[in-house]
Amino acid sequence: MKKTLAVLLSLLLIIPLSGCGQTDVFSPQNPVTITIWHYYASNLQAVFEESVAEFNNTRGKELGIVVDTLQVSNIDVLTDKIVASAAKEVGADPLPDLIFAYTSTVLDLDSRGLIADIAPYFTEEELEQYLPSFLEEGRMGADNALKSFPVAKSSEIVFVDNSVYDVFKEEVNAAAGSVLVNDDMLLTCEGIARIADLYYQWTDGKTPDIPYDGKAFFGVDATPNFISVGARQLSQIPPVTVQEDGAPAFTLGKNTARTLWEYYVTNIATGRFAEIGWYRADDMKTGDLIAYLGSTGGASYFPLEIAQQDGTVRQTELLVSRYPTFSGSRSVTIQQGAGMSIIKTEERRQRAAAEFLRWFTEPGQNVEYAMASGYSPVQKSEHTGELLEQALSSLESQGGALSLNISKVLHLASRQMNEYELTVDKEFPGSYDIRNMFGNKLSEAAQTAKTAYEAALSGGMSPGKALKSCVNEAAFEAWYRDIQAQYNALTAGA
Repeated sequence: MKKTLAVLLSLLLIIPLSGCGQTDVFSPQNPVTITIWHYYASNLQAVFEESVAEFNNTRGKELGIVVDTLQVSNIDVLTDKIVASAAKEVGADPLPDLIFAYTSTVLDLDSRGLIADIAPYFTEEELEQYLPSFLEEGRMGADNALKSFPVAKSSEIVFVDNSVYDVFKEEVNAAAGSVLVNDDMLLTCEGIARIADLYYQWTDGKTPDIPYDGKAFFGVDATPNFISVGARQLSQIPPVTVQEDGAPAFTLGKNTARTLWEYYVTNIATGRFAEIGWYRADDMKTGDLIAYLGSTGGASYFPLEIAQQDGTVRQTELLVSRYPTFSGSRSVTIQQGAGMSIIKTEERRQRAAAEFLRWFTEPGQNVEYAMASGYSPVQKSEHTGELLEQALSSLESQGGALSLNISKVLHLASRQMNEYELTVDKEFPGSYDIRNMFGNKLSEAAQTAKTAYEAALSGGMSPGKALKSCVNEAAFEAWYRDIQAQYNALTAGA
C-alpha cells in the first residue's frame, strides 16, 4: 500500500511539471529564449552586449535562459518601433520580451494591456534593496503596478570649466581685496546668479571700449526639469499633479511660477545666462559658457578642449557641484533615465525576463554598467558603495581627462542621489508634451526679453530701465496665462 501511494505521489508531481513545461517552467533541458530591444551605441552597446553574453554564459546557462538583443539607433527610433509593433502596423516586428523605454512610452503600452507587472517576480526583501524613488517612478497605471524597472539612473549637477573659472575667481577676489566669489556659491541658484553677474562684468571689462559685451557664465540644459525641480524646491508641489482618478491638474502656483520665470528670464535677458546651441555642452565647446546645469549621464560629453577665437586650443578642467537650490528651499533634484519593461507574453518568458533584470541590477553587474554608461547604480549605497568606490578608483587609475571627469561626476552623483530628495514627474496621457511646453514657453519668454533688452540698450536706455521694460509683472502675467491656456489645450482631449 505504501509503495502504491509513493508511486501515485510521484506521478502527481511529474504530471504538473510536464504539463506546464511549455508555459511556466524553464531549465537547461527546457530552455527559453527572450529578446531585448535597446538603443545603446558605440562603447555602451559593446558593454551592454558583453553583459548579456556574460549572463548567457553564467546565470542564464544555469537557469536555461538565452537572451538575444536587437540594437536600434536611438531612443526616439526605438520608441517609434515599439509603438508601431504595439499597434501591429504592416511590416512591424513582433514585440520583444524586454524593452528599454521612457515611462511615457510604457504608460502608452500599458494602456493597451501590453506591459506586465514586474513586482510579483521579486520578493519584498529584494525590492527594498533599490532606491525607493527609482521603483516609484516605475509604478503606473490604474493599479499603480511596477511596470518599468530601474537599471541605471541619472540626475543633474553643475558642470564648470575650472580652467577659466579659477582665473576669473582669483582676479575678481584680488581686485576686490575680499572674497566675492567662492565655490559654495555654486550650491544655490542665487549664488550662481551672483557669480554670473560678476563674470559678465569681468569679461565686459576686458574690452572697455565696447560696452555690454560681457559673456554668459551659466546655462540650463533642460528647462522642463528646471521648472519641475524648482517648483518642488519652492512649494513642495509639482507643476502638474496626478489625481487619484489618474487625471492631471495644473498646480504650478503663481508665486512659484513668478520666482522661476523672473530668475530665468532676467538672467537670459541680461546675458548672464545663455542657451544657444541644442545642448549647453555645445555652448561650452564654443566658449559661449563656462558652466551649465546638465545630466550626470552626459559626463563623457564635457568638452576636453575648447577652440578659441584666436585659433588656439585650450585644455579644460572639470569642476562639479551639486544641483543648486533656491535659498531656504528643500534639497530636491531630478532623477531620470529609461527603465526596462517586460512585455506580456507567456508566464515562463516573463519569468525569464525578470531573472535577467534581477541579475543585471545586482551590484556586481550594475556598478560595471554604471561606469560605462555614466549613470548611477540603482541599489542603495549600502549595497553598491564599496564596489562603486573600487570601480571609480580603477577608472581614475586609467589616467586621462575623460576617465577623471566621469569619476568626478559619478562620485558626486552617487552622494547626491543618496542625500537629496529625488523627484520625477508622474506620467499621464500627454505629460511629455506638457513638460516640454513648460520648458519651451520659458525659453521663448527669455529669448523675447533678451531681444527687447538689447534693443533698449542700443536705444540708449540704461540697463536698469531696459530690464524693467521687458521683465515686469505684465510680462509675467501674460506668460502665466499663456502656459495655463496651453495646458488646457493639451489636456482637452485627454
